[in-house]
Amino acid sequence: MKSHNLRGHVPEHVQAAMMRLASAEPLADLPGILDLIHCEGRKKGNDWLKDKLVADRYALTGICCQMSLIPVESWKAGPNTTNGNEQAHRDANRDGIRLSLFLLISLLTAFFEVLATQWVDLLRPPVLSLS
Repeated sequence: MKSHNLRGHVPEHVQAAMMRLASAEPLADLPGILDLIHCEGRKKGNDWLKDKLVADRYALTGICCQMSLIPVESWKAGPNTTNGNEQAHRDANRDGIRLSLFLLISLLTAFFEVLATQWVDLLRPPVLSLS
């Protein structure tokens, strides 16, 4: 159920909280917003929230950057619309699984260079002071 279909069933401030969830910016009080919808949303608001959190577990990850594993930079790179958010998810998922061989080798080389320098530092014997 879309939030605009809840007019008259859910208080306006709760409906505004629902709309705030669609954000490419991190929300300062995400738990508070979810709690407000749960506590003051009446039956329809609670059903809407339950649907977004449980039944359709990808709904909030598609509209709220904090609920997603996609980097915030990817969210901000596209237009701040539902289609833009979906495109950012698609691009980030594609980038993670369809890397070119050159890019994959470059990433692995950088990773192992960092790992090697950390091991060298760990294996270096401590300098003892004789004073």
